[in-house]
Amino acid sequence: GTATTFYSENPGKPLGHHWDADPANPGDYDLNITSERMVGTLTELGLEPHPTYGVFRTRHINGTFPALDEFRERWTRILGRDVNFVGYPEPTGRDVTEYILVGER
Repeated sequence: GTATTFYSENPGKPLGHHWDADPANPGDYDLNITSERMVGTLTELGLEPHPTYGVFRTRHINGTFPALDEFRERWTRILGRDVNFVGYPEPTGRDVTEYILVGER
């Protein structure tokens, strides 16, 4: 779902699910990234996008790119909630405001 201050748009969550309704379990931030270099590296390692969601698994991004993992860990500590990278194999045509980082092409 999206990291809004009031509501999650994740269709897999029940209607009316509020992102921070449970203070003991704050919502996370998912940062969408795409890069031909990222895709090439993951593909060379034999890693493929998730068959259902079509994105590279967060654990593969974290395990393959130490600088991204360090960034994620730092901001998880600073914000007090999980920060995750979601690796898209190619630009999706979605709203460009959803993308915070765009790698070299």
